[in-house]
Amino acid sequence: MGKTFLTGLLAGVATVIINLILTPLFNVVDPNLVTAYGTGVFRVESDPAKILFWIFPFLMGIILAWVWTIVKPVFKGQITSEQGVYFGLIIWLISIPDIFINYSSFPLPLLMIIGWSVMGGVEAIVAGLIFSKLLK
Repeated sequence: MGKTFLTGLLAGVATVIINLILTPLFNVVDPNLVTAYGTGVFRVESDPAKILFWIFPFLMGIILAWVWTIVKPVFKGQITSEQGVYFGLIIWLISIPDIFINYSSFPLPLLMIIGWSVMGGVEAIVAGLIFSKLLK
């Protein structure tokens, strides 16, 4: 397997770990978020299509690792960690319209949507740091 592919998988693992850490923290901030997940808006764990939820971080990691290999020359002259942070911030900014569409389309608490955005930003920055360190 290629280095880009494996680095993308690593970014996927990091994304899952961040999600598993931050989601419970947001649930502590507002315990009502736990009940929001059980409102019927989301697929139940027993639904076979739910596996796509767990594939997503790895698919996104592989795609973003590939994108990094194309755009990394844009970040020349900067410290490697800065390159990763900037890439992550760009990816997070690109996701902002998705946050708006989620809030406007689904009857979900605002804090849940904000939490998703914060988690997405952290995940994107961590992925960017992984790419900038491992895909020089």
